[in-house]
Amino acid sequence: MTLSLFPEEEDPSAGELQDAVLRGVNEIAEDESRRPLQCFTIKMPLPLYLEFKREVQLLRAPSNPETKQHFTMTAFVNAAVKKVILPSIRKADRDLVA
Repeated sequence: MTLSLFPEEEDPSAGELQDAVLRGVNEIAEDESRRPLQCFTIKMPLPLYLEFKREVQLLRAPSNPETKQHFTMTAFVNAAVKKVILPSIRKADRDLVA
């Protein structure tokens, strides 16, 4: 399945970010023993939240029950934090120290 989460014309590395997030979502889905507990609430502006929710719902194709189960907002946030945000922060931290 090919999905486009990020418009490639905005950022040349968007395809890499998309792949990383989708790999993370799939890893979460493959590990059935990992059911994330809610540790905190992410606060974001309502328009951004509604856009995020709409896009995730569009990915959850009713014809494919597999995507409906593991393409969740929580899975995308966890995957983005693990695969994109934390590595970016670590890299920025190393760049500041150097």
